[in-house]
Amino acid sequence: MALAIKNTPVLEGKTSEHFNKMIVIKTVVSKERILEIKSLTKTILSNKKSWLNLSDFTFSELKESVVTINFDCGDGDLNDFLCNDSTNYQNQLIAKTYLFSNQNGIVAFFSISNDVLTDKGDRSIWNRLSRKIPNQKRKKVFPAVKLGRLGVSNIIQSGGLGKQIIQLIIGLVLFESKSASRFLIVDAYNNERTIKFYNNNGFQFLLGDKDVNESTRIMFLDLLPYWNAINLN
Repeated sequence: MALAIKNTPVLEGKTSEHFNKMIVIKTVVSKERILEIKSLTKTILSNKKSWLNLSDFTFSELKESVVTINFDCGDGDLNDFLCNDSTNYQNQLIAKTYLFSNQNGIVAFFSISNDVLTDKGDRSIWNRLSRKIPNQKRKKVFPAVKLGRLGVSNIIQSGGLGKQIIQLIIGLVLFESKSASRFLIVDAYNNERTIKFYNNNGFQFLLGDKDVNESTRIMFLDLLPYWNAINLN
Protein backbone atom coordinates (compact mmCIF):
# COMPACT_ATOMS: atom_id res chain seq x y z
CA MET A 1 0.00 0.00 0.00
CA ALA A 2 1.49 3.35 -1.00
CA LEU A 3 0.84 6.25 1.32
CA ALA A 4 -0.82 9.10 -0.50
CA ILE A 5 -1.32 12.55 0.96
CA LYS A 6 -4.99 13.19 0.44
CA ASN A 7 -6.18 16.68 -0.40
CA THR A 8 -8.76 18.03 2.00
CA PRO A 9 -11.55 20.34 0.86
CA VAL A 10 -9.91 23.36 2.47
CA LEU A 11 -6.66 22.78 0.55
CA GLU A 12 -7.97 21.90 -2.90
CA GLY A 13 -7.46 24.61 -5.48
CA LYS A 14 -5.44 26.84 -3.18
CA THR A 15 -2.44 28.67 -4.64
CA SER A 16 0.54 30.36 -3.00
CA GLU A 17 -1.42 33.61 -3.12
CA HIS A 18 -4.22 32.05 -1.09
CA PHE A 19 -1.76 30.81 1.52
CA ASN A 20 -0.11 34.22 1.77
CA LYS A 21 -3.47 35.64 2.81
CA MET A 22 -4.63 32.81 5.02
CA ILE A 23 -3.80 32.86 8.72
CA VAL A 24 -5.12 29.54 9.98
CA ILE A 25 -6.97 26.86 8.06
CA LYS A 26 -9.02 24.04 9.47
CA THR A 27 -7.49 20.70 8.57
CA VAL A 28 -9.77 17.74 8.10
CA VAL A 29 -8.03 14.61 9.33
CA SER A 30 -9.90 11.39 8.71
CA LYS A 31 -9.58 8.12 10.57
CA GLU A 32 -8.14 6.58 7.41
CA ARG A 33 -5.40 9.20 7.24
CA ILE A 34 -4.43 8.62 10.88
CA LEU A 35 -4.26 4.87 10.21
CA GLU A 36 -2.06 5.53 7.19
CA ILE A 37 0.36 7.63 9.25
CA LYS A 38 0.44 4.99 12.00
CA SER A 39 1.06 2.27 9.44
CA LEU A 40 3.83 4.24 7.76
CA THR A 41 5.54 4.98 11.08
CA LYS A 42 5.46 1.36 12.23
CA THR A 43 6.58 0.09 8.82
CA ILE A 44 9.57 2.42 8.58
CA LEU A 45 10.68 1.86 12.18
CA SER A 46 10.59 -1.91 11.70
CA ASN A 47 12.25 -1.70 8.25
CA LYS A 48 9.47 -3.80 6.72
CA LYS A 49 9.17 -3.62 2.94
CA SER A 50 5.63 -3.30 1.70
CA TRP A 51 5.74 -0.77 -1.14
CA LEU A 52 8.18 0.97 -3.43
CA ASN A 53 8.97 4.16 -1.56
CA LEU A 54 10.46 5.03 1.83
CA SER A 55 10.14 1.51 3.19
CA ASP A 56 12.16 0.29 0.21
CA PHE A 57 15.19 1.77 1.98
CA THR A 58 16.88 1.19 5.33
CA PHE A 59 15.89 3.76 7.98
CA SER A 60 18.50 4.56 10.63
CA GLU A 61 19.83 7.21 12.96
CA LEU A 62 23.04 8.92 11.85
CA LYS A 63 26.24 7.29 13.12
CA GLU A 64 29.77 8.65 12.91
CA SER A 65 30.82 5.64 10.85
CA VAL A 66 28.32 6.41 8.08
CA VAL A 67 29.82 7.75 4.85
CA THR A 68 27.91 10.89 3.87
CA ILE A 69 30.28 12.55 1.40
CA ASN A 70 28.66 11.05 -1.70
CA PHE A 71 25.17 12.38 -0.95
CA ASP A 72 23.95 15.08 -3.34
CA CYS A 73 20.47 16.58 -3.28
CA GLY A 74 21.40 19.47 -5.56
CA ASP A 75 21.52 21.99 -2.69
CA GLY A 76 24.97 22.91 -1.42
CA ASP A 77 23.79 23.98 2.02
CA LEU A 78 21.94 20.71 2.66
CA ASN A 79 24.84 18.64 1.34
CA ASP A 80 27.30 20.56 3.51
CA PHE A 81 25.18 20.10 6.62
CA LEU A 82 24.95 16.34 6.18
CA CYS A 83 28.65 15.92 5.34
CA ASN A 84 30.21 18.40 7.77
CA ASP A 85 27.80 19.46 10.53
CA SER A 86 25.22 16.76 11.19
CA THR A 87 27.46 14.53 13.34
CA ASN A 88 28.59 17.42 15.52
CA TYR A 89 24.99 18.65 15.93
CA GLN A 90 24.02 15.15 17.01
CA ASN A 91 26.92 14.75 19.44
CA GLN A 92 26.08 18.12 21.02
CA LEU A 93 22.37 17.19 21.28
CA ILE A 94 21.37 20.09 19.05
CA ALA A 95 19.63 18.05 16.35
CA LYS A 96 19.15 14.41 15.43
CA THR A 97 19.58 13.27 11.86
CA TYR A 98 17.92 10.22 10.32
CA LEU A 99 18.88 8.52 7.09
CA PHE A 100 17.29 6.45 4.34
CA SER A 101 19.81 4.36 2.45
CA ASN A 102 20.31 1.38 0.16
CA GLN A 103 23.32 -0.49 -1.18
CA ASN A 104 24.40 2.59 -3.12
CA GLY A 105 24.43 4.90 -0.11
CA ILE A 106 22.20 7.61 1.40
CA VAL A 107 19.13 8.53 -0.66
CA ALA A 108 17.41 10.91 1.77
CA PHE A 109 17.78 12.43 5.23
CA PHE A 110 16.06 14.72 7.68
CA SER A 111 17.15 16.49 10.85
CA ILE A 112 14.83 17.41 13.72
CA SER A 113 15.12 19.07 17.13
CA ASN A 114 12.99 20.41 19.94
CA ASP A 115 11.91 24.00 19.52
CA VAL A 116 9.12 26.44 20.30
CA LEU A 117 6.73 28.48 18.20
CA THR A 118 7.08 32.00 19.52
CA ASP A 119 4.66 34.90 19.53
CA LYS A 120 6.09 37.23 16.87
CA GLY A 121 3.71 40.06 17.68
CA ASP A 122 0.97 39.32 15.16
CA ARG A 123 -1.95 39.08 17.56
CA SER A 124 -4.48 37.96 14.93
CA ILE A 125 -2.48 34.81 14.22
CA TRP A 126 -1.54 34.14 17.82
CA ASN A 127 -5.08 34.58 19.13
CA ARG A 128 -6.43 32.12 16.59
CA LEU A 129 -3.78 29.55 17.46
CA SER A 130 -4.54 29.77 21.18
CA ARG A 131 -8.28 30.49 21.06
CA LYS A 132 -9.17 27.35 23.07
CA ILE A 133 -6.82 28.29 25.91
CA PRO A 134 -8.22 30.67 28.57
CA ASN A 135 -6.75 34.17 28.24
CA GLN A 136 -5.15 34.12 31.68
CA LYS A 137 -3.34 30.86 30.88
CA ARG A 138 -2.12 31.70 27.39
CA LYS A 139 1.62 31.64 26.85
CA LYS A 140 4.05 33.39 24.54
CA VAL A 141 5.35 30.08 23.20
CA PHE A 142 4.04 26.68 22.11
CA PRO A 143 6.11 23.46 22.17
CA ALA A 144 7.20 22.38 18.71
CA VAL A 145 9.47 20.11 16.74
CA LYS A 146 11.67 21.85 14.20
CA LEU A 147 12.44 20.28 10.86
CA GLY A 148 15.92 21.67 10.45
CA ARG A 149 16.94 19.94 7.24
CA LEU A 150 15.30 17.67 4.67
CA GLY A 151 17.07 16.42 1.57
CA VAL A 152 16.35 13.82 -1.11
CA SER A 153 19.01 12.64 -3.56
CA ASN A 154 18.69 14.39 -6.90
CA ILE A 155 18.68 10.98 -8.56
CA ILE A 156 15.26 10.12 -7.14
CA GLN A 157 13.65 13.51 -6.57
CA SER A 158 10.05 14.18 -7.60
CA GLY A 159 9.10 10.63 -6.63
CA GLY A 160 7.03 11.56 -3.58
CA LEU A 161 9.63 10.66 -0.93
CA GLY A 162 9.62 14.15 0.57
CA LYS A 163 5.89 13.95 1.21
CA GLN A 164 6.27 10.59 2.91
CA ILE A 165 9.08 11.94 5.09
CA ILE A 166 6.75 14.69 6.34
CA GLN A 167 4.11 12.04 7.12
CA LEU A 168 6.69 9.96 8.92
CA ILE A 169 7.81 12.91 11.06
CA ILE A 170 4.18 13.57 12.02
CA GLY A 171 3.91 9.93 13.05
CA LEU A 172 7.13 10.05 15.08
CA VAL A 173 6.00 13.19 16.93
CA LEU A 174 2.50 11.91 17.67
CA PHE A 175 3.11 8.21 18.28
CA GLU A 176 6.74 7.82 19.32
CA SER A 177 7.58 10.92 21.34
CA LYS A 178 7.13 10.92 25.12
CA SER A 179 6.51 14.67 25.27
CA ALA A 180 3.89 16.92 23.72
CA SER A 181 4.49 19.10 20.66
CA ARG A 182 1.76 21.25 19.18
CA PHE A 183 3.51 22.26 15.97
CA LEU A 184 5.96 21.11 13.34
CA ILE A 185 7.91 24.17 12.19
CA VAL A 186 10.45 24.91 9.49
CA ASP A 187 12.50 27.85 8.23
CA ALA A 188 11.73 27.18 4.57
CA TYR A 189 14.04 28.40 1.82
CA ASN A 190 12.24 31.26 0.15
CA ASN A 191 12.03 29.86 -3.36
CA GLU A 192 9.00 28.77 -5.33
CA ARG A 193 9.74 25.04 -5.28
CA THR A 194 10.36 24.80 -1.53
CA ILE A 195 7.43 27.00 -0.54
CA LYS A 196 5.12 25.01 -2.82
CA PHE A 197 6.34 21.74 -1.27
CA TYR A 198 5.51 22.85 2.27
CA ASN A 199 2.23 24.48 1.24
CA ASN A 200 1.17 21.22 -0.40
CA ASN A 201 1.92 19.41 2.85
CA GLY A 202 -0.29 21.68 4.96
CA PHE A 203 2.25 24.20 6.28
CA GLN A 204 1.25 27.83 6.71
CA PHE A 205 3.15 31.09 6.99
CA LEU A 206 3.52 32.34 10.56
CA LEU A 207 4.24 35.95 9.64
CA GLY A 208 1.96 36.38 6.66
CA ASP A 209 3.77 38.66 4.19
CA LYS A 210 6.22 40.10 6.73
CA ASP A 211 9.09 37.78 5.76
CA VAL A 212 8.28 37.56 2.05
CA ASN A 213 11.58 39.23 1.13
CA GLU A 214 13.74 37.19 3.52
CA SER A 215 15.94 34.26 2.49
CA THR A 216 13.80 31.91 4.60
CA ARG A 217 10.18 32.00 5.75
CA ILE A 218 8.85 30.61 9.03
CA MET A 219 6.18 28.00 8.35
CA PHE A 220 4.21 25.75 10.68
CA LEU A 221 1.97 22.70 10.63
CA ASP A 222 -0.58 22.47 13.42
CA LEU A 223 -0.60 18.91 14.79
CA LEU A 224 -3.70 19.43 16.94
CA PRO A 225 -6.16 18.30 14.21
CA TYR A 226 -4.24 15.03 13.90
CA TRP A 227 -4.25 14.56 17.67
CA ASN A 228 -7.96 15.33 17.89
CA ALA A 229 -8.69 12.83 15.12
CA ILE A 230 -6.77 10.15 17.04
CA ASN A 231 -8.85 10.75 20.15
CA LEU A 232 -12.16 10.97 18.32
CA ASN A 233 -11.75 7.82 16.21
